[in-house]
Amino acid sequence: MAESAIDRARTRWSLPATHKVVFPGQDSGLDFKRARELARLLMPKLIGPDGKVRAKTLKELEDILSASGVRHFSENPYGPQPGKMIFYSGGRLFVRVKTCGESEGKPRAGVPHLSVFLVNQTNLMAQDLVKWGNEFVKFSSTGLARQKGGKQGDPKLRLVGIDMESWAGETHFNFPVSGCLPEV
Repeated sequence: MAESAIDRARTRWSLPATHKVVFPGQDSGLDFKRARELARLLMPKLIGPDGKVRAKTLKELEDILSASGVRHFSENPYGPQPGKMIFYSGGRLFVRVKTCGESEGKPRAGVPHLSVFLVNQTNLMAQDLVKWGNEFVKFSSTGLARQKGGKQGDPKLRLVGIDMESWAGETHFNFPVSGCLPEV
């Protein structure tokens, strides 16, 4: 019989089988289950077979998201101007869009992109979303959860190691446009 992730975690952390293992924000698990199911349904609608975002404008993206029950949450100026960082929410599932990408000198500088992630707590405020520790996992183009590796995330939760470059390539998706993402 295959060993579960919880059993592997107990072994890795030298915990007795009677010790209850609870991941941050786990609660009853229903919020996480709903968010994972939404991610599996949403990602093929968002990301094409080429690994790029299907939408070519912010309006197209918002139409895809709203059809799946994901709503606008917050936005702030970000990156090269007139760039914005926009968050959309569907329960614990969030979509982050950087409309003009990162500032010069950073990965994905000037390249509009998005990522889809699961937060580890409920009742987040907009300012909580820019803190690295509040992202539990990000999702691949097929809706598979990808735990943060490297310096990010809780090291106790990293059951399978993955280098940062591979992780970032699997969980960040560029828009098929040059320059900033157009509104319409």
